[in-house]
Amino acid sequence: MTHDGEEFPLHYPILTQSVEISLDENSMMLEVRPRLVDAKIELDPFIECQVIGAADIERTGREFLGRQKND
Repeated sequence: MTHDGEEFPLHYPILTQSVEISLDENSMMLEVRPRLVDAKIELDPFIECQVIGAADIERTGREFLGRQKND
């Protein structure tokens, strides 16, 4: 990624899904389950760096995810 003329690596999730984490006190195992909320498109760093088309991709992605939950 390039910002202000400087290149740098970017490690950032594009899709995120909220989860619930609980501890099974008998086995001490962590249980990770997705929450019943929509996944999110995370393009803020791309928009901040003014990547051409990032805002359009974010809008299209949100529309796509919205249609998926209705199927």
